Amino acid sequence: MSAAIPPKISGWDEDYLANTKDVVSVLDGQLRIKWTNQRWLEFAAANDGLPAVRDAWSAGANYTSAISKPLRSFYEQRLQRCLDRQEVWSHDYECSSPGHFRSFHQVVYPVACGWLVIANSLVVEREHDAAFAAGKAYRSEQGMLRQCMHCRRFCHAAENRWDWVPEYVAKLPPDTSHSLCGSCSGFYYPDEPGT
Repeated sequence: MSAAIPPKISGWDEDYLANTKDVVSVLDGQLRIKWTNQRWLEFAAANDGLPAVRDAWSAGANYTSAISKPLRSFYEQRLQRCLDRQEVWSHDYECSSPGHFRSFHQVVYPVACGWLVIANSLVVEREHDAAFAAGKAYRSEQGMLRQCMHCRRFCHAAENRWDWVPEYVAKLPPDTSHSLCGSCSGFYYPDEPGT
């Protein structure tokens, strides 16, 4: 990303934006990435996200383009509301790795020029409390796996519960379908019937 912070947000603390441990990005009014701090790429590199993050979310790319389609509208609506109403929006979300649970707090700040500054702060990072072994228990009668596209847990076929299965999260099997677990569906689509 660009080393220079865009002049349109020059009123912001440039030292904070560039050097915070938070993952920070700046978007224009069309939700295109204008700038990210170095932590953006460092986080991607530490979580096997390179070169995909650099390729998909580089300067000029639409910020929401790398978000899965069912969740994309949730973020697009909230970011647009921040722009339209000039209101700050915050959101807690999970972004775990196969071995570690991670929770983040995201704050979206509207800037007077019609842009957004997004800061993602790590709240919790720890080893998963319960990690379940991959196996037949997660396969449907047709042999398919079902993964929540947001929290990345897998549906236990017999018990209809959603578990963190590190082996599947680390390397997604080719026979995996995606949906939303009840918790994510209830949060992102509270007015829609369950998955």
